[in-house]
Amino acid sequence: MAEEIRNILVVGAGVMGSAISQVFAANGYKTVMADLKEEFLETALKRIETNIDSMEEENLADGSYRGAVHANLTTILNSRIPETAELFDLVVEVIFENKDAKHELYRILSDNCRPDCIFASNTSGMDVFAVTKDILKNPERLIITHWFNPPHLMKLIEVVKGPETSDETAEKVRKLLEDCGKKPAVLGKFMPGFIVNRMATVICRGLYYMVE
Repeated sequence: MAEEIRNILVVGAGVMGSAISQVFAANGYKTVMADLKEEFLETALKRIETNIDSMEEENLADGSYRGAVHANLTTILNSRIPETAELFDLVVEVIFENKDAKHELYRILSDNCRPDCIFASNTSGMDVFAVTKDILKNPERLIITHWFNPPHLMKLIEVVKGPETSDETAEKVRKLLEDCGKKPAVLGKFMPGFIVNRMATVICRGLYYMVE
């Protein structure tokens, strides 16, 4: 296990958030998945079971994998985040790409989590460092971890440092992801599109010219 990270909160139980929670739980991390409504969480747990079924069919997982997920994954409503926040070493934000929603979530996290708790956003391109600049008490702990769909199968994760992200934060996150069998690519600073989406934009532009 990655040093000093044991308890993880994943906020957002959609397709990405549920699979990210699955990955952490399968690798032995005590993981709590949060969302706004119980039905969202119930759907997410069913989705995880379907993911594991598919992995077992392809010999990518066995009974011990499912057992680890069941043993390490629990759920809470977002309303309980303030009262449980001090338990977590890492919070992974996987909510929809809305600046106001992210701003409010990070305000709650900053007010209630321990100063050493790392915040990792799964944004695919939003500058969360600018969005949270006025409310984050410890900006050196904020980083982007951009997972690719489906997270439980895709190895590559883009890890993006902000202007104040510490080297210690980046190293802890890198080690955590490698411990989970992932291949993190660390970017020294934020840039729109990161690596993959910037490359895809160039390729698509060339294809559009060919079609024209």
